[in-house]
Amino acid sequence: ETAATHHHAVRTIMNMASTGRRQCEPFTTCDTVLTLWTVYLNSKHDALKAVTLSAMCRLIRFDPLLGQHLLERVGLQTVVSLLASSHSKFQQPVITLFNTMLANNVAARKILMDKDFLSNAVQLLEHPSCVLRGKAYLTVALSSGHSSETLLSCCHLRLVSYIERDTRRQASQSKSLDNSALYLIHCLDHLTATILELIPQITGGIVECLAAVAGRKHPSTAQSKLLRANLPLLPILGYFTSSSVFASDMLTESFLKSLRVLLSHAAQIDCGDAGLGLNAGLSAADFCDRVFDILQACFSASHFVIKHTEIIMLELLPSVALFLQGRHLDGRQALAAGLIGDVLHRLLTEVDREVYCKGLEGFVNDCLLPCLPELMKHAGTSRLAAVQLLAVLIESNSSDILAQFAGDANVIHLLMNMMQECASNVQCPSFPLLMTIISRISTSSHLDRDILYSSKFFSHLVSSLDHLAAAISNQSQRQAQQQQQQVVSSMVPTLECLSMQLEYLLVIQQQLEQVGERRQVDDWMADHSELLLCIPSLFQLVWMLGLFVWSCIFCY
Repeated sequence: ETAATHHHAVRTIMNMASTGRRQCEPFTTCDTVLTLWTVYLNSKHDALKAVTLSAMCRLIRFDPLLGQHLLERVGLQTVVSLLASSHSKFQQPVITLFNTMLANNVAARKILMDKDFLSNAVQLLEHPSCVLRGKAYLTVALSSGHSSETLLSCCHLRLVSYIERDTRRQASQSKSLDNSALYLIHCLDHLTATILELIPQITGGIVECLAAVAGRKHPSTAQSKLLRANLPLLPILGYFTSSSVFASDMLTESFLKSLRVLLSHAAQIDCGDAGLGLNAGLSAADFCDRVFDILQACFSASHFVIKHTEIIMLELLPSVALFLQGRHLDGRQALAAGLIGDVLHRLLTEVDREVYCKGLEGFVNDCLLPCLPELMKHAGTSRLAAVQLLAVLIESNSSDILAQFAGDANVIHLLMNMMQECASNVQCPSFPLLMTIISRISTSSHLDRDILYSSKFFSHLVSSLDHLAAAISNQSQRQAQQQQQQVVSSMVPTLECLSMQLEYLLVIQQQLEQVGERRQVDDWMADHSELLLCIPSLFQLVWMLGLFVWSCIFCY
């Protein structure tokens, strides 16, 4: 028998299998499939091999049990290895064969347990053929329907980046798509729909198992088993919330309420009030980090803040604020403060101010005021994050919020202590923020100005100006020029604060002089001499900065 005879015989079987079920029934036997496999192994011609695999695939489509019989006789690993072949004509019928078996739930568990199957299938997403990539997406969709762990494995293999790439590519070529590109789009849409159906199931399973262990530091054996089955799937939510393809459809009100539950449980773990045990499938630290990753991905999604303002202010941010009471001072506390600051800043710029301030005041009263002073006491990233958060709150221009902070002596004293520490390093990131905060608070009508003097505010300001001048004088001319912009950024809020205090002093002096109490004026000026001491230091600094700073001051 020649290769040509084999080729004609195999093609005849393939054509019969393509026509309809009644015509191909005589060929849908185990012997036929094994004979075709023998022809494939013994052939030296790629064309004959491709036709043989195609004929086998078409027969198995009518009777998926033939595929199971084939895998049992020749070995699953042998067939899976064909997915890594360099010939797309071999890969396409083999991936179709596996899709047929997965779709009909034939040997699905055995196929998915193979260590090379998923990696070889996802690797096909690198192939230039649209048809082959489409079939690979179908494989992922069918595999994920059988096991959520399979979806997680695919995510680790860069599935999300492949989906985003093909989505962008097809969108840019929407006017000139051929049949193969349209097939790829349909397969991609099917995978997207499958994933969006699985996300609520995965989220619900995680929330349910966490509810079962709420308030317990040591879950029971049954609870640990439930945690072990669901918690390892948490990274799936992080992968897809960070994707522009899935975020808009995933971030529903139901999902955000589930996220609030995850945040609350993570905060309890962070504060030491709850635990996951040793056999939960995910450590407590990893669980908290994963939840934060999901939250950050949600907040970075376009239009998310505008669309879900109410649930953000009433549910998500209060849950994030629970981390401010946690034990990781330079870890999740700082991360939570920074995240709250970023979100509030976005709300301030993207949402109606009246709606924003209305929800903000309750959030500040209930969640931030009890935590911020304690957070500002600790050095490191947590303090910087707290200062940045406070600056955002002050930026809201809410009179009630200004009154809350201006009337809190503890906050004022903490700001003064931080300013004293920054005096020797006025070019640190906290210094301009501190000066901006203090300048705004110092102009508030709710401020008891005796607090400023009792806290040695103006002495600290003089010290800061002197250190700033010394830092510039110790630098070379070129280095000083390079740092001028940074110095000016620190000077502007300082000048604002100083000018407001001088204006206040002048007004009080004029009021006292009008009533003819000269002695009281002299006593009052003596009590406020610290403020006047700032002027020489200020002029010294301005003289050293030169005309560049003068121009900035005049513009200001």
